[in-house]
Amino acid sequence: MSIPAHGRTKELEELKLAWATLERRVAQQNELLLVDRKRRTLRAQLAPLAVGQVLQMLFGIAATGVGVWLWHSHDEAPLVVASGMALHLYGIAVTIVGFLVLGHLARLDGSQPVVELQRRVLLLRRAVLIGGAIAGLPWWILWIVPFAVPIALHQGPATTPEAPLWLLANLGVGVVGLVGTLLFRAWLRRPDHADLARRLADAAAGRGLRRVQQELDALRAFEAD
Repeated sequence: MSIPAHGRTKELEELKLAWATLERRVAQQNELLLVDRKRRTLRAQLAPLAVGQVLQMLFGIAATGVGVWLWHSHDEAPLVVASGMALHLYGIAVTIVGFLVLGHLARLDGSQPVVELQRRVLLLRRAVLIGGAIAGLPWWILWIVPFAVPIALHQGPATTPEAPLWLLANLGVGVVGLVGTLLFRAWLRRPDHADLARRLADAAAGRGLRRVQQELDALRAFEAD
């Protein structure tokens, strides 16, 4: 017995509706899996970066406290005051940098589109690189502080007449090193050194960020397919 035409039409409409519902559920499931994958990637790869920034902030707070104590408690010794103020400013700078990087980390959410996540990860990478320069470059000079303070306070071997000359010589070496590093960074900005600059920046940004960027690139390619 043949099925009436209106019956076949109704069955076809029901089949189309069921197929559309199935496609919608599959798409929703894929989206949930994609969100979960992005969240797991962000947690696993960026957790060490977050811990490092917290430790950096704690170090910055400690450096600020020591710096304030030095210049406030030994105002009769200009070298100690200068060392304390340098340490004070450095501590504030690295604390702010750590706070800003943590802010960028907090703005990453696995529910965001891949393209938006890529943009925010690039901003995070830039903040990490700038923060690394701010935290690292001053140590060309700051490493002298632990030696300069006892010299200025006439403690231990720093009482020898050669100590001030030794201090100035090492300060000069630090200045030369700092200037040389800045010139090298400027040299890396030349177009013909872009590949070397990229490799050094990748190393400075850290393995976690590189893996996140690679994973997001793969997810974007998956979405495009």
